[in-house]
Amino acid sequence: MAGYTRVDTINNIADGNVINAADLDGEFDGVQSAFNASTGHNHDGTAGEGAPILALGPTQNVTISASVLGVATTNTVDLGTSSLKFKDFYLAGNASIGGTLGVTGATTLSAALTYGGVTLSNAVTGTGNMVLSASPTLTGTAGFANITASGTLNVTGVATLGNGAILGTPASGTVTNLTGTASININGTVGATTATTGAFTTLSATGVTTVQAGTAALPAITTTGDTNTGIFFPAADTIAFSEGGVEAARIDSSGNVGIGTASPSTKLDVAGNIFATGFGRFAGSLGFFGKASDLVSGGSASDTGLRYDGNNLVFSYSNTERMRLDSSGNLGLGVTPSTSTIVQFEGGSNFILTGRGNVYLGNNVTFNSSFKYIATATAAQYNISGAEHRWNIAPSGTAGNAITFTQAMTLNSSGNLYLGAISSALANENILTGGQGGGIQLIRNVSAAPTSGQSLGSYAWKGADSANSNAAAEAMIEAVAAENFSGIAAGTNMLFYTKAIGTGPGSSPSERMRIDSSGNVGIGNTPTAKLDVTTGDGTATANAVYFRGTTGVFAIYPFFDANNGVLINSYNAAISAYKPMVFQASNWGWNVNGTRKMDLDSSGNLLVGTTSTSGSVSNLASVLGGTFKSFAGSVATTSGTAATLFTAPTAFSSYLITVWINADDVANYQLVAIVSTQPGGSVKITTIVSASLLAVSVSGYNVQATQTSGAAATVNYHAIRIAG
Repeated sequence: MAGYTRVDTINNIADGNVINAADLDGEFDGVQSAFNASTGHNHDGTAGEGAPILALGPTQNVTISASVLGVATTNTVDLGTSSLKFKDFYLAGNASIGGTLGVTGATTLSAALTYGGVTLSNAVTGTGNMVLSASPTLTGTAGFANITASGTLNVTGVATLGNGAILGTPASGTVTNLTGTASININGTVGATTATTGAFTTLSATGVTTVQAGTAALPAITTTGDTNTGIFFPAADTIAFSEGGVEAARIDSSGNVGIGTASPSTKLDVAGNIFATGFGRFAGSLGFFGKASDLVSGGSASDTGLRYDGNNLVFSYSNTERMRLDSSGNLGLGVTPSTSTIVQFEGGSNFILTGRGNVYLGNNVTFNSSFKYIATATAAQYNISGAEHRWNIAPSGTAGNAITFTQAMTLNSSGNLYLGAISSALANENILTGGQGGGIQLIRNVSAAPTSGQSLGSYAWKGADSANSNAAAEAMIEAVAAENFSGIAAGTNMLFYTKAIGTGPGSSPSERMRIDSSGNVGIGNTPTAKLDVTTGDGTATANAVYFRGTTGVFAIYPFFDANNGVLINSYNAAISAYKPMVFQASNWGWNVNGTRKMDLDSSGNLLVGTTSTSGSVSNLASVLGGTFKSFAGSVATTSGTAATLFTAPTAFSSYLITVWINADDVANYQLVAIVSTQPGGSVKITTIVSASLLAVSVSGYNVQATQTSGAAATVNYHAIRIAG
């Protein structure tokens, strides 16, 4: 025996010897050790290995031949138990199972496996052929490269057929029965005629056929040669259609159909243009809405387009309803129209046009059973009623509140314009109508005749509108009654108003000129002459009164100084300069070409060619330089005492003098005399008109006066040179 070595080396165990128990025990241990060794005892029938073992088991039920591992009696021996299992089971040939094959783990088939009746409760993977001759039931998951079933294939779990799986026979291309109580997943190509064609001639299913979800690029249901076009299932309860690998349309879980959009919001949502050559009829709500320039389906004002919401046609743009035509035929632009038969507009400029017998144009006005404010602000309205035009205004009001308008102006069917009036029946208003010669008349519509000083109307100008529409004007022309009007009296004054530079808006303008009922013109005053001008004092241009010709100007400057004078200028065009003539209370002067030629001084002396006198008669002749000269003066006197009035010249001369105390009492206090200086040098006085209490005399060359009034008095005199 291979692996066995004799223990009794001294040959105690031999014939004729007494054999001890120890020798037998030691030899038995050696035999047992040889059996337990990992080598030796092949039982291959050769010397030392032993004869082949042909039967195993306690009853010799397991038999072994040269080609078969069998049993002595059929169906008496199990291969493993439910708790003690073989690790792996490999077959190079066929396995024929007369009973039931239960597979609880994965089974790999490298060759053909023929089943008479098989139950698979877990996965079976086959790289060869599986031939089902009976009616097997697969309760687990079975995956095969090829399955040939001549009977019925019942799959209660999931059956996955790989690429090239053939159902039926290649010759007939008919599946007798394909029954699945759960799902049948075919991942590869299914051929019904031959394995290479990959197509069913006829696929008929009375139950449920399930395919994979697929994608837009690889749809689940497609056609040969165009695998990126077909049907796929992108989400639960959703069917989608792809063209060239791109989704073209879908039906979502709500039943909405989207064309060109993956998120349809209505029953038909088209992202793009729609062209129809026939007639479309819609029984429910109809909406056409666009995003940007496209027209898509929608059902609210959140898009752009047209919709029908039951009783109204509604047009919306950019999230806002813009126009509505209601079931009564009312059209509202930017606003829901009222129940009246009107066209109503409303937009960013708060513009309203309504009409039902009347036409209205409004600012900050809407109409909903009545006219109301759109915003909290003032409101205005233009109304055409029949042949009459009306302009209405309203003060600031609260948004949403009703408006109470005031009719501010009316143009009636006769062409009369009533300012602040409704018709000629109202008082204290103005009528603008045709005037004489085709002009314009502004008529104050009053209930009684105007009284003196009452305004008959005005034209006014304002530089800009202000918060207070009734603020004072910047300039104005006003007609005012000059007397109480009656059937024979209607005198009027015309007044002109302006504002000075730097005067703020809102303040009243000042009257600058008026033409009174007599035709007198007053500038800065109420005139008392044909031209009556009031200016400031001084020689400033602003205080002057100009009389202009084509080549020259005559100017008068009323100015105030120590002498309280008036300056008259004349413009000389030849030298382009003004040359003055001056009148003063103490001295009047006349200039020619800028040079003083004559003065009349405060003493009454008329000075020609000079501006002063020496005060003595002897010098007066040389100062006056001519025959006809005059001078005047006054002297304080006491009663009964002679006082010198002036000194006569020593040269030949004669003077006509008037002397007086009280000009109103001629008999007692006023006389006239001639004073003469003779060639010989003496002075004589000849009284022409005498006075009872006043007399003149000569003392040398001094001409004196004596009054006997009994009191101190001032004696006045005036002398005119008449000779010498």
